[in-house]
Amino acid sequence: DKPWLHWQKHKQLYGSISSVTALGQTVVILNDYDLAIELFEKRSGEFSDRPVFPYGGQMYRIYHSHC
Repeated sequence: DKPWLHWQKHKQLYGSISSVTALGQTVVILNDYDLAIELFEKRSGEFSDRPVFPYGGQMYRIYHSHC
């Protein structure tokens, strides 16, 4: 009932930055407020991106090449 205790223990075990991969998707866990501000506000241009879906891009090109 106290999820913050889980994440506090997680930070003690793994540090301020860790990651989890599930179903081929990696999620980065930032467990430090100052670090999150640094990465998302001050250096967001370096770390912002969208996932790549190569199959969808191929289908899009094939569809539009026949139009």
